[in-house]
Amino acid sequence: MTVRNGLDVPVIVQRVGDVGVPVRVHERGSSLAMVLRWLAGRDELLMPGDVVRWPLGAAEGSLTVADVDPVPAAILHTLDAYVPPLDAEWGEEEDFQPFATVVREIAAAVTARNDCLDGKNFLLVTACDVVATTAISRTVVGHLPHRTAAGVLPAVLDGTHWVDWTTARPTQLTAVPSSARTLSQAAVPPPVVVPPPEPPAPAPAPAPATAVPAPAVVAPVPSPPQVPAPVQSARDWLATALARLAAEQANGNRNGKGNGDGNGRGHK
Repeated sequence: MTVRNGLDVPVIVQRVGDVGVPVRVHERGSSLAMVLRWLAGRDELLMPGDVVRWPLGAAEGSLTVADVDPVPAAILHTLDAYVPPLDAEWGEEEDFQPFATVVREIAAAVTARNDCLDGKNFLLVTACDVVATTAISRTVVGHLPHRTAAGVLPAVLDGTHWVDWTTARPTQLTAVPSSARTLSQAAVPPPVVVPPPEPPAPAPAPAPATAVPAPAVVAPVPSPPQVPAPVQSARDWLATALARLAAEQANGNRNGKGNGDGNGRGHK
């Protein structure tokens, strides 16, 4: 998600959920911005015109835009003349951490002083002022260079400034509805995984084939070779025919002789 501060006042962007480390696309560099970034802590400060991009993860995440804490911002505005400019000597963000610490502790002292005044008489109010003065003087002298501290102390110990710093003032962001100050990114739905089609069930293995004995091969019995009829010669054939004829004739003669002999003998 990308946010650009189009307002005339700095804002704080708070990240919630699965939101990564921001990347600055465009930045307005100034000593005031350096100190405010230390005051913002984990949240990201956007000066007017700044553009920042936040990478998003797969889970839900959101960015909420809020006003800078008004008390430290008012104190820093008063100390603007004493904050060193960005140059070769004061070029690193760590160099402005002492000013951020001073502003934070002064804001805590004047806020505690306002709480102390509630229901107090004149003497107790004076005691509240003494406590605030002591705390502010200690932090200024303890964190800032001696020359810078000497110039800052008169401004930060002025009671009229304390009232001014703790007086709430509306900003351009105050008019923006709270619902419009949050940018949300829903969780990315997990990809729909289509299971691969199940492979077809393997065909049942065929039953083992029963060995069928091969039919017995009966070898054909060769027929006995035909013995060719003996070939008769013409002479042999003639002899055979004459013998057959003779046999037939002899058989006839026997029949005739029997009948004649018998019949003749009877007549005599």
